[in-house]
Amino acid sequence: MRDIRDELVARGHHVNIGSPDEYQGEEVYFNSRYLYAAPQAKARVNSVFVTHIDDHGKESEIRRDFDKFDSFVCLSPQESGILRAMGCPPEKATGINLPPRASMQVKRPRLCVLSARYPDGRKNEHWLLEYFDANPDRRDQLIICLMGYDWETFGVDLAKRGVSFEIYRYDRSLPDEYARQKALLQDMDYLICMGFDSGNMCCYDGLEVGLELILPNISYHQGLGRRARLFDDRAGFFAELDEVAEAVIEADQVFEARGPKNYVTELLAHWAACADPARPVVVANDPDQDRQVLANNRSNYQPMSARRAAASTYRHLRKLF
Repeated sequence: MRDIRDELVARGHHVNIGSPDEYQGEEVYFNSRYLYAAPQAKARVNSVFVTHIDDHGKESEIRRDFDKFDSFVCLSPQESGILRAMGCPPEKATGINLPPRASMQVKRPRLCVLSARYPDGRKNEHWLLEYFDANPDRRDQLIICLMGYDWETFGVDLAKRGVSFEIYRYDRSLPDEYARQKALLQDMDYLICMGFDSGNMCCYDGLEVGLELILPNISYHQGLGRRARLFDDRAGFFAELDEVAEAVIEADQVFEARGPKNYVTELLAHWAACADPARPVVVANDPDQDRQVLANNRSNYQPMSARRAAASTYRHLRKLF
């Protein structure tokens, strides 16, 4: 709610978050706890935020409020269908996908190469440079982590391309070199190998700590299970990197589309419609689908415990008196 408040304030709206007795004449009275909501007579729009209708008692409670409130804001468009199927006037019910927090950012995956670098280029590390040359925008989605000997000059090549990278090098004389490498692996997301040189034993290290593996389709890389994504050539390797990067882009787009800015835009449009005295009666687009959504929701209800039943009865009585 505080992210929504901040966005409303940024748009010039006065927002007051508090208990009912702290009401200061705001036009919209937005109840965040629907089971305890009571309308404010002086408000132009009485709105309720509806979450988790998961038993018949809560159904009964929300039904009694359909005539008392102007607006019911649900967790998603699908959830608003539940209210419509229960008898809520369609013009009162809206579903806006719950937004992520404004501070949330999609994690950039760390792709680890666990190997020494060799002068003859047998690990095909130049494919990484060629990939970012062909796809410069991908540098914003991927972090390359190089673990082993002689990657320093390669890091310079990545830096020239604006690629984020990390280098880890422990001297082989260090008694716990291998243990340190394995500890670092747990902070990675993918283990990648490009070399077609009879396989890389590090694939087992990656499996041990639960990494996704992107490996050449050779030797003992085959048969490693569903975490292993095998490629046959340079184009196949590029396709695997594309898939990783595109998953990040998709998640970014979800955060953008569902962020507080768009949420507030939809919320204000709904409240404006609710405040319009000439608002026409709306007919549900697909009542059969709404009824099916309600039926599916009910199929997951658990028997009401005595405690839940008592709480529901208490809330009913509290609203009556």
